[in-house]
Amino acid sequence: MQSGENPIDSTAEALAVDEQQLVETVKQRILPQLRDKLVGMRFPDFEEKGPNHAYSLQQMILSRMTFPAEKIQLRSDHEEGVYQLCCDDIKLYIDIGLWKYEAVHYWKFKDQGSALASLTKISLLLSFRFLVDADTGLLQVSLLNCKVTVGKAKLRFADTSSKWLYNFVAVLFHGQLKKIASKALEDYSKQVMEEQLQIWSRKIFGVV
Repeated sequence: MQSGENPIDSTAEALAVDEQQLVETVKQRILPQLRDKLVGMRFPDFEEKGPNHAYSLQQMILSRMTFPAEKIQLRSDHEEGVYQLCCDDIKLYIDIGLWKYEAVHYWKFKDQGSALASLTKISLLLSFRFLVDADTGLLQVSLLNCKVTVGKAKLRFADTSSKWLYNFVAVLFHGQLKKIASKALEDYSKQVMEEQLQIWSRKIFGVV
C-alpha cells in the first residue's frame, strides 16, 4: 500500500466488480450450468393421509427448465461488496411417474396414474459477497442466501376421463408440489451456485 492510501478505499477498489460482466457471466455460464445440473434431478416422494383422503406423489423427475435471460436483475452495495441477483419467470416441468389418490369419507373414489407438472412464476434470489482475505489478500466469494419462490403449479394427468374430478384432485397436489420443488431447488441451487461463483471469481480476479 502506498503512503497516504486509505485502507477503506483500497478495499472498495479491490471489491469493485464489473456488474455488466457479472450479469453476462450469470446469463451465459452460471445459469446454463445450473439448469444442466438440475435437469434430471429426482424429487423426494411425498405421502399424506388424513381423515377424508390419502394421496401421494412418487417418482418425480425434473425434465425441463427455462431461465429468461431478460428477467435477470442485479442490485449491489459496493462498499460492502454485497450483490443480490434475482431471476424471475423461471419455468420447470416435472414428470410424475406415479400419483395416487383415495377418498375415504363422504364418497368413495380411488385412482392412480402418471402426470406432468408445470411450475411457473418461479423466482430465484441469490445474495453473495466478495471479501478480501486479511491474511492472503486474495478475493473470496461467499454465498449468503439462496431463496426460491414458486408462484403457480399445474398438473396434466395422463388419459383422464373425468376432467372435473381430476382438476379437484390436482388442487391437493399443487401446494405440496410447490413446497417440494422450492426446497429441493434451494438446496441444490446453493451448492451449484457456490461452485460456479468460485470458478467465476478465479477467472476474473485470479483467485487461487
